[in-house]
Amino acid sequence: MMYIKTFIIMLILLLGMNMRITVQGIEESQAEKPDYSRVGSKIENTVRGSIEDQSWMTSVSKQEVHSLLKRYFAGNLLEDLTEKCWDFIKEPTDWYSEAKVIDMKVLYNDGKRAVVEALIRIEDVDTGHNEIGKGLFTMNSAGDQWRINYMAIQWGMQSEIR
Repeated sequence: MMYIKTFIIMLILLLGMNMRITVQGIEESQAEKPDYSRVGSKIENTVRGSIEDQSWMTSVSKQEVHSLLKRYFAGNLLEDLTEKCWDFIKEPTDWYSEAKVIDMKVLYNDGKRAVVEALIRIEDVDTGHNEIGKGLFTMNSAGDQWRINYMAIQWGMQSEIR
């Protein structure tokens, strides 16, 4: 009977040691995986900046617009937005709206490409009227920076979010 108790205790200790080795092995393998949490915040900062940064509105040249927008955009999208933003600046306007990202989710991220969905609110600061849109952004990494190369925003949802 004593040998059986000793055997059971030894078996439990061995199983416990085996579980500890397995857990340590998992922790080590996870440590070797890329850390996308830092990358995720850079992705989110790029999307947020592309929506909320309105510094391009005070540009005095198309080159300045391009320089400011290239912090967030790349490729054909950058060129197209540069033209559209410069045309907007050249015309007199009474733009009194602010855009804010109110929610965001990274749908895909492999470290080189990412897809982000963002909920965007535009508020008319004079009237307080809000309009909500859902944006889809595809991005590529450029070194340690991320640039948006495609975006589509669907507008028209009214909101009472304040």
